[in-house]
Amino acid sequence: MRITLIGHASLLFETRSGVLLMDPVFFDPFEEGAVASCPERVVDLERLPEIDYLVVSHRHPDHFDIASLARLSRDCHVLCPPDPQILYALSRLGFGRVSALEPRRLLSDAELQLFPTRSEERAVREVGLVVADGSGTVWNQVDTILSLPTIQEIAARFGTVDVLLARYASQNFDFFESRVTAFPYEEHQRNLETVLAVRPRVVVPGSAGFKFAGDHAWLNRYLFPVSRERFVADLNRLGSEIRWVVLRPGDVVEVGEGTVEVRPGASSFCRMIRDDTELL
Repeated sequence: MRITLIGHASLLFETRSGVLLMDPVFFDPFEEGAVASCPERVVDLERLPEIDYLVVSHRHPDHFDIASLARLSRDCHVLCPPDPQILYALSRLGFGRVSALEPRRLLSDAELQLFPTRSEERAVREVGLVVADGSGTVWNQVDTILSLPTIQEIAARFGTVDVLLARYASQNFDFFESRVTAFPYEEHQRNLETVLAVRPRVVVPGSAGFKFAGDHAWLNRYLFPVSRERFVADLNRLGSEIRWVVLRPGDVVEVGEGTVEVRPGASSFCRMIRDDTELL
């Protein structure tokens, strides 16, 4: 299996049974111009592989980007939670093959297995996704909060997870309601404990590669209290021996037969322009 980080939460999985695109966001800025990918990147859609499966994890606009979906072939098989807003938009865009992603309901096609995982966050219909194809197992946690029973079920079904794209406390959105700028200790602890419970071969701090742009740039200092580097450093402080990798747009991860190899900048359709994460 080959995984390419396109940017923020956008991932391309090239598996033995087809190509899967998850939460595509191709253009900057997005979210009505409020945010942009960080690090900066560019995507060449003409070189994007043909998509067999399109996955939308939930309806937040940094994962469900209408402009990007509109550029994709309507022939692909779309998988998403049974969220009326997502289903309505997909129908208006002309996607005809749409299936519901229900937590704990396995979807399989030839060697490819897709297993949606539930979130303990009830405010939004969302799923994580385990992708397994015989060469390896990758779990994209996206923005979901995982329970111990969910983690134990994945271990029982799939054994060792080769790569966990892990949630980390990078977005302090409570600031919008409370204006509190205190460090999110409880969320940070929960995310670290989740990685330790999953015990993957490799952990990638995932799904948080953006910054506020333009008139909204002042928010960056308040909404990003935890960097990816801080997250993995704290894992090390806890005595974890789990290997970690910080990915940037255009980086490729190859999984096969118990090995995980990272190919920086190896993508043929996406490349990083500038790593400006230190400016947050």
